[in-house]
Amino acid sequence: MEYIRFENEELNQYFKERTQKDKFALEDLKSLDNIELGYINIESNDLRALLQLNKKIKTEFGISFHINSIFPSDSEILEECTSNKSLNNIEGDIWIQYNSFEDMTEEHLEYLLSRNNQNIQVDFSSYKGAKTDIVKKLKDKGNIKIGVGRYNDVDTILDMTKAMNEIENIIPENASEIEKFLIIYRTLSMAIKYDKSGNSVKNKKDNEFTRSSEGVLLYGRGVCVGYAKTLKEVLNYFHIDANFQSCDDPPHEWNQVKIDGQWYNVDLTWDDDFLKKGFMPIYCLLNDEDFYKNHPISTGIYQEKCLESYPRGIIKEILQQQIQMQKGIYKTKGKGIPKLIGKEQYKCNALGRRVEKSRILAMMRTIIAENKRDTEERTAIKENKVRNLFIRNDDLYR
Repeated sequence: MEYIRFENEELNQYFKERTQKDKFALEDLKSLDNIELGYINIESNDLRALLQLNKKIKTEFGISFHINSIFPSDSEILEECTSNKSLNNIEGDIWIQYNSFEDMTEEHLEYLLSRNNQNIQVDFSSYKGAKTDIVKKLKDKGNIKIGVGRYNDVDTILDMTKAMNEIENIIPENASEIEKFLIIYRTLSMAIKYDKSGNSVKNKKDNEFTRSSEGVLLYGRGVCVGYAKTLKEVLNYFHIDANFQSCDDPPHEWNQVKIDGQWYNVDLTWDDDFLKKGFMPIYCLLNDEDFYKNHPISTGIYQEKCLESYPRGIIKEILQQQIQMQKGIYKTKGKGIPKLIGKEQYKCNALGRRVEKSRILAMMRTIIAENKRDTEERTAIKENKVRNLFIRNDDLYR
């Protein structure tokens, strides 16, 4: 006789008490009238054995699936459950953790959308592969909750997905990896404005907001952490490897990216003004030697060796082409992706951050007013110079 041994010791203890046996076989479990596990969590490896009972199994805590390379068996079992609908015998919540939206197959999606009597939590580690139609379908199901990283608000997730999709729309289908990277690099610089309020330790909300992909991508407000975090997230969406680098003294964050198999250092925060003004970025795709000449040294544990700098001539040529191709597309600067590309009808659900009495908005109005005064003064000075020039010319011909 073949005995069953579950990985979860709580399950072993439960069935030991129910069967009154130290060792139990499948037939012993099949003889039980009802199986109510309470708050015992069912991991996927134990699920196969439980489904063989062909009985209703009630669990308050639910079933967990981890769909990634570390738990390949979870993918296989979820495929089986979606094809034979064996999860119908389980009464309890379903928890599924995906690496990215790409790991959710159409079969998974269809099956989850067909579930009506179970609470389902679907979490994604990244936005890679996210599409607005998929997020909307999940949002419209009242029994399904979704999360991406630290975000659990479905409206914010939908807004972030829209922003990712908008960036995707301006990248040509046949773009090379270097072309994709430079489009993303320049687009983000045009969408983001450095917000010093994020450096205030007293203002916790602004501190967190400017360090989040939400604050950077949707509203264009960020400090170096937000710049680096968002660049990594967007590059990952387009299957470009990137990591996160930092130092403590002075505190600063930036990235390393992998283009065509080679790692390079990049600092979008320090390149921001250069790109906005149409100049060549200084800290873009450099080797370690060139990058750290005028840059703080990374104290990060996971660092890649960057042996070469990308040819500056190629970067300049590609950026010049992009500037010509995208002339007129960029309507605003430092207002986030939606407004940057002229999507004024784009409605963001997280507008609660931009209240009328906001200290940030007041500061922005002050800056706008000062810029207007500066512009008027410069115009007056220029007009006076021109007027004086004409006066001098008149004197010459008298």
